[in-house]
Amino acid sequence: MNVYPLGIRYPFQRTETAIYPALIKQNAELILVDCGYAGFLPLIEDAMQVQGLSLSELTSIIITHHDIDHVGGLFEIKQAYPHVKVYASETEAPYISGTKKSLRLQQAEAIHDTLPEDQKQGALAFQERLKGILPVPVDETFSNDAPLPFWKVLK
Repeated sequence: MNVYPLGIRYPFQRTETAIYPALIKQNAELILVDCGYAGFLPLIEDAMQVQGLSLSELTSIIITHHDIDHVGGLFEIKQAYPHVKVYASETEAPYISGTKKSLRLQQAEAIHDTLPEDQKQGALAFQERLKGILPVPVDETFSNDAPLPFWKVLK
């Protein structure tokens, strides 16, 4: 089994930062763990090419949790590569598929009125970004205390 961290650098609030989704490759399986923000499809494609890999080879995506930087790019990837299976825990699947409102959005909405006035505009913009995450059906779920459904393939 090979694991490839994908260092994806991008500008954020007048500085450069990075996220590190990971690829797991074993035999015919190529699994992406998390997929960054919306709009990151070209960045992920470039990072994979550096490793000599292509998104067209991707077989699965594991979403660890539904934060915007882990699930934001999922819709674009699934649109471009509909054959890719999406895996998530039973706990996270309803948020990823859109059957439940994001916990982070609920939190952001709940604290909005308690924020100082000079922070409210930015907080509303953040809420809109969270609302803009497009839902994607989860193909298969797993419980937090059980091995992933394809773990035997990876051993």
